[in-house]
Amino acid sequence: MYSIFNTWMKPAALCILWLGFFSPIQAQKIVLSQDAEVSLLTCSKGDDLYNTFGHSGIRIKDPANQLDIVFNYGMFSFGGSSWQDQAAFGFEFARGKLNYWLGVQEFPNFMYSYQKQERWVYEQVLNISQQEKQDLFNALLINYEPENRAYQYDFFFDNCSSRVRDMLVNSIGPMFGDANSPIHEKTDKSFIDLIDPYIVGKPWLDLGMDILLGVHSSRKASHYEFMFLPYHLMNQIDAVEGLVASEQMIITAPDRPIGEANFSFLSPFSVFTYLLIFIGAITYRNWKQGKHFFVIDRILFVITGLLGTLFLAMWLFTDHLAAHINLNMFWAFPLNLVAVFFLKNPKWEVYFRIAAGFCGFVLLGWFISPQQYHIAILPLTAIMLIRHIKCLSYHHKLTKLN
Repeated sequence: MYSIFNTWMKPAALCILWLGFFSPIQAQKIVLSQDAEVSLLTCSKGDDLYNTFGHSGIRIKDPANQLDIVFNYGMFSFGGSSWQDQAAFGFEFARGKLNYWLGVQEFPNFMYSYQKQERWVYEQVLNISQQEKQDLFNALLINYEPENRAYQYDFFFDNCSSRVRDMLVNSIGPMFGDANSPIHEKTDKSFIDLIDPYIVGKPWLDLGMDILLGVHSSRKASHYEFMFLPYHLMNQIDAVEGLVASEQMIITAPDRPIGEANFSFLSPFSVFTYLLIFIGAITYRNWKQGKHFFVIDRILFVITGLLGTLFLAMWLFTDHLAAHINLNMFWAFPLNLVAVFFLKNPKWEVYFRIAAGFCGFVLLGWFISPQQYHIAILPLTAIMLIRHIKCLSYHHKLTKLN
């Protein structure tokens, strides 16, 4: 589970090693020269969980002031090395209360980790006025002051890419138009649709992330909101006419795949479909023989009950907005952890009717549900529906015998 949170909460926090610091006290005295350049740096996705979605930074380069630094909103701390410190870090991470902050690094130090990881870095030098350069620089310095630099990270709405977007918009002006411009109109893509292409080749990670996300992640996003992803920020900056003065690939490296996933016999959907066929065959045979195999129900109810409890806890006890109102609890019902002790009790027949109804709601409302389910949930929900109905059949038979 930690690896899932690691991916979810750190899609673009690349520069863990902070090799060079810059003094904001000195910077406050700096007036940028006419030769100063402001650039958007976009860093490609990596192979590790924490850098799956890439990264963004703002480069300020001014040879006259011997200045070449990167403002990096992806800084975070793992805490101390003791198990108490690490446990505290993990607890705050899970609760969504872990702070990230703005760091300032010398440009060579920022680039070091990308060179080591063989990840490309693309620079777009912005065509903005001298006053806009100074205003942005001053705003970044104010944001870097100790009382301002920390922020509570939100994967979709407040991360190292959206922070860069907001700083550019607030300092340079409405480069993307006003609130009525097309870029702010909702598209047919949800937040889940946007992140899925970045997890190509990691189908189980994709499943883990999707089932932890709730209704908010299925909301249709605008192109403006797309820019929580560094690649989309880079493309939108490039699409603004006259905004990019020059661009270049600073570090050249092979692209990691982004796109549609290929079919796999070991994908979650395939594996759970095999399981559906297997459990369906056993259930049908037991039905014909008048038997009931409770071992299957005990395993399924414990697993789904634990998952449902996790979904409920993520909703009620964390600040992860994307995990709130998770309708996956309709097939992974938290009370399954209690029901597992009453599988043979006819008095719990109402519970199994309700649970079967919830599963039916997921299947029948698949395309109209406010939440976008992972495709692998389809066979899982069918499995739970079959077993709920089989339990009802057992209770009905038991009632007739009594």
